Amino acid sequence: MIRNLHFKNALEEIINKNSIVADVGTGTGVLAMWASMAGAKKVYAIEKDRQIFKVASRLIEENKLNNIILINADAKKVILPEKVDIIVSECISSFGINEPFIPTVSVFKEKNLKKVGIIIPFIIYLEVVPCETLFYDVWVDFSQQDLLGISLHSFDTHLKNQIFTVIGDQDEFLSSPQKLWQLNLDKYKGNTIKFNSSLKFNTIRDDIFHGFLGWFKAYLTSRVILDTSPTSPCTHWDQIFFPTQHPIEVRKGDVISAKFEASINAKSIKWKWKVITKGCKMVHDTEKKFSQQKLFKF
Repeated sequence: MIRNLHFKNALEEIINKNSIVADVGTGTGVLAMWASMAGAKKVYAIEKDRQIFKVASRLIEENKLNNIILINADAKKVILPEKVDIIVSECISSFGINEPFIPTVSVFKEKNLKKVGIIIPFIIYLEVVPCETLFYDVWVDFSQQDLLGISLHSFDTHLKNQIFTVIGDQDEFLSSPQKLWQLNLDKYKGNTIKFNSSLKFNTIRDDIFHGFLGWFKAYLTSRVILDTSPTSPCTHWDQIFFPTQHPIEVRKGDVISAKFEASINAKSIKWKWKVITKGCKMVHDTEKKFSQQKLFKF
């Protein structure tokens, strides 16, 4: 509901009676319908999946919104009969950019958005912080123990090289959060998101370092910001967790150095993260893992 409210507020803020809007990856058509209800002159709703397209068609008809034009097609291949003023797309995922659909939105934008047009969201801002968490012992490190007589040790490499979805807590922070990277969707072009970022953190207390907690802020407009940090109201995205190969005892004032690399496109999501602290160097690579799992801390 928080996500929906933010998108609705953003559309109501910027749409006027002359606005031509495109909802890319419309799904059930909710954003397209809000755009129509906000007073848009015309709304193009593009959806590739045939079954979801049928659902959107029925819902739009049910709500008697006659200025929405539904298009059942791959958005990368769509050229509209006119340029649009606004593109809206709920193209964000667990860590903001962990979504292969973002390049699709970029391709669509280059073909169909006016030069002075607006894209929602226009910035996706990533933050990370070193943390200690019970989640590590429960889900990441359980392979160190036998399971009713069965050894799970060979599973350890896969667990330590994957990204988990978790419910984080500010009390778990071992330092102040830092900006990892930001994606400017209004300027982004291409089929692959690539970046690397190096950070240094100073620990604020004695504790156990288990990995990095991460989240995103999506700037839908300059005033409507969807914040998924543990200090904000909970969303369905929760937070993400980059584990270390093993827990490390840290003291207040210790330095934790980290480097993150990402490569994301329509076919794959790849992450690497390197950690150096207390004389330990740990290198992680999602290419070594099984498929990403969504696991929750209870």
